[in-house]
Amino acid sequence: MGMGYGGYYFGWYLYKAAVLVIAAFVFSYIFWKTKQLVEKYSEKKKR
Repeated sequence: MGMGYGGYYFGWYLYKAAVLVIAAFVFSYIFWKTKQLVEKYSEKKKR
C-alpha cells in the first residue's frame, strides 16, 4: 500500500470536492424545482 501522507490528503480533497459537487447539484435542483412551483403558483394567482 503506497498511499503515504500525500495520498491520504489527496483522498480527503477528492472527498471534499465530491461533496461540494453533489451539494451544488442538489442546491441547483431544489432552486429549479422551487422556481417552477413559484411560476405555477403565480400563474394560478393571475387568473
